Amino acid sequence: MYHIAIITNILISAKGIANILQDELKDCTFHVYSRDFLLQGEKDMYDLIIVDEPLLKKVIEYYGDCNNIAVNMHHLSQARLEELFRLKLKGYLYSEMEINEIIKAITMMLNERTYVHPEWSELLFQAYQSKVLDQSERPSGLLTEQEWNVLEQLVLGHKNCTIAENLYISRNTVTNHVSSIIRKLGVRDRTGAALLAVKKGWIPL
Repeated sequence: MYHIAIITNILISAKGIANILQDELKDCTFHVYSRDFLLQGEKDMYDLIIVDEPLLKKVIEYYGDCNNIAVNMHHLSQARLEELFRLKLKGYLYSEMEINEIIKAITMMLNERTYVHPEWSELLFQAYQSKVLDQSERPSGLLTEQEWNVLEQLVLGHKNCTIAENLYISRNTVTNHVSSIIRKLGVRDRTGAALLAVKKGWIPL
């Protein structure tokens, strides 16, 4: 029996959908929670966690990884979608999905496949193409993938607290990455790192 948690701010509609899904997916048990999800159940009892995007950060902080977490989203910018895509979640759902689409998505994710709704696939493909083109100018092995992500945030002028929120990592981790970037690039400070990245064409403005 699979245990699936749905964490949402809209309990009434979510419970109705969960009841329908329960009838269709006989080998699944659905648990619907709101902001009080931290008080419900054990961390490792769920095979899949579907969470509304505004609550995602708290869920990741609580559960510690993204291996079995899928995000349910409405309308997002491409930049925000890229940030979420970097998390390598189990699924990227669309809030206006039909029941048959939700069933298909859940079945895929329970079978160790990643689900991306067509609403997001084109944006993600564009982001992927852009990232590949950007990275083609980046020297191999200079920085880790996460350090490149942090450097992109530095180019945008973000402070550590904002970077931590955008990348779903702690401020201490951001501080460590920034120090490592400065050391590896041989610059004096974070501004120097950002300027070098733009000058070399590693990260476009």
